[in-house]
Amino acid sequence: MISLTYIGAINLCVLCVFVVRSTRSPAGLYLRIHFTHQTEESHFSSYQHYYLADG
Repeated sequence: MISLTYIGAINLCVLCVFVVRSTRSPAGLYLRIHFTHQTEESHFSSYQHYYLADG
């Protein structure tokens, strides 16, 4: 079974590649800030859910 941390690392790598390609424009800068914020929130909520379910 693949762990949540491993999936999160893959998502982060894909996100980094996307961000590096799009940072050259103002829209890319906005996306970088937006997706970084979204990633932090989703990691927190998924870990919180995992620990609550795990008991």
